[in-house]
Amino acid sequence: MNCVQPGLIDTAQIRRLYPGDERRTFAEREIVLRDFGEPQDVANMVSFLASPRTHYITGAVIPAFMFDEYAMFADQAIAPARAVVKLPDGVR
Repeated sequence: MNCVQPGLIDTAQIRRLYPGDERRTFAEREIVLRDFGEPQDVANMVSFLASPRTHYITGAVIPAFMFDEYAMFADQAIAPARAVVKLPDGVR
C-alpha cells in the first residue's frame, strides 16, 4: 500500500485562511517551493501510483509537492533497466 501526503494545497479553505497578499507572503516564507500546490498535483501523483509504472513501489509515503522531481528521478533511476529489460506493451 502506498499513500500520497499532500502538502499545502490551494483550496477554498486555504484561500479563507490566507486571503490576498497574506497567502503569497505565507507561501514565500513557509513553503519550500514558494507556492501552494494545486489539487491537480495530488491527482497526478495518485494517477502515477495507480499506474503500471509503479508496480514495484510498496509502502511508500510520497509528498505530492515533490511529484515533478520524483517523476524525473524515477525516470532516471529506471533508464538503465529499460536498456536491458523489455517491458510489456503499454508499460513505460
